[in-house]
Formats: sequence, C-alpha cells, structure tokens
Amino acid sequence: MPFDPTASIEHEHVPLFEDPYLQMAYDSLKFLFAVSPLLALFVVIYNGFETKEEEEQRRNKKEDFTLAGHGD
Repeated sequence: MPFDPTASIEHEHVPLFEDPYLQMAYDSLKFLFAVSPLLALFVVIYNGFETKEEEEQRRNKKEDFTLAGHGD
C-alpha cells in the first residue's frame, strides 16, 4: 500500500485514567505546567515596576548616607 500524504490522520484519544475527573485533573495539571513559564513571566513583568513615590524614596535614600568615622 503506497503512502498517501493527502490522507487524513486520525488519532484515537486513549485516556490514561478511567475516571473522567481524574483524567480532567491530569490534563489540567499538564496545562498548568505548560503555561507556567508564561505565568512566571507575567508575574515578573507585572511586579518589576515601582510607583513614582517608591522610586523617589529609593533615589533619595542613596544620597543620604554617611561613613562611620569620616566627615568629622
């Protein structure tokens, strides 16, 4: 029988678990692992920026320091 590249490929879905709820939990866990890098990237980008007040406070804090024993 020759190979026909135009033939449709049909895959039969064979569930890993017989219980549908357990299979749904397994598929949900696989999906969570698949999108976890995107979720982590979102959290890093979302929390990576400071408000203007926090940024000004940090900049002013850098200028306000003294070395112990110097500057007397």
